Amino acid sequence: CSGPLPIESTMVLVVPFEIRDSALHGKGVFATAPIAKGAVVWRYDPARDVTLSMDELRARLQDPATTAEQRHSLCWHGFGYEDREPRGQVWIVPTDGNEFTNHCTDSNLTWLPNIKCLEEDVSVAARDIAAGEELVENYALFDTTEEIMAILREHCPERAAFEESLRKPSA
Repeated sequence: CSGPLPIESTMVLVVPFEIRDSALHGKGVFATAPIAKGAVVWRYDPARDVTLSMDELRARLQDPATTAEQRHSLCWHGFGYEDREPRGQVWIVPTDGNEFTNHCTDSNLTWLPNIKCLEEDVSVAARDIAAGEELVENYALFDTTEEIMAILREHCPERAAFEESLRKPSA
C-alpha cells in the first residue's frame, strides 16, 4: 500500500478523526471512534473542496505564479471525478482532511453506486472500522481518464507513474 504526500488541512470530515503518522505513507487519517459499515465518512463540500475543470487544472499547473508546493498539492492531493451532471470531468482537491487518506487495495472506504452528480457523492465505510484504524481508499477505482493522465504526464510525471502502477495487472 502507498499514497500521496500530505499537506496542511482545515481538517473537517464527517466522522471523528485525527491526522497522524501512517505506516502506509507519510500522514494518514485515523478514526477516533468506531464507524459502522455503510456510515458516511466523507461528503463533497464545494465550500471546502477545490473543484477544477480540466482547463482550469491545466492553467493552474502552467501558471508561473503557482508555487512548487501548490503544484505538488494539485498533483498529489487531487483526484478525478466524472460528474455526469452538469460539469463532466473535474479534478477535486480536498482541503478537509480527506487529502491525507492513503491508498490501499484492501480499502475500508467505498462509494455509493449510481451517483448522478458531485453534490450527491459520499465515501462510506465498506465495513466496520475500529477506533484507531486508518481510513484508506483504493485509488485504482477513481475516475482517472486519459485526459487526466495526459495532464499528469505533462505536469506531474511522478503522479502519472503512480497512477499507471495502480492499473497494472498483478503478476
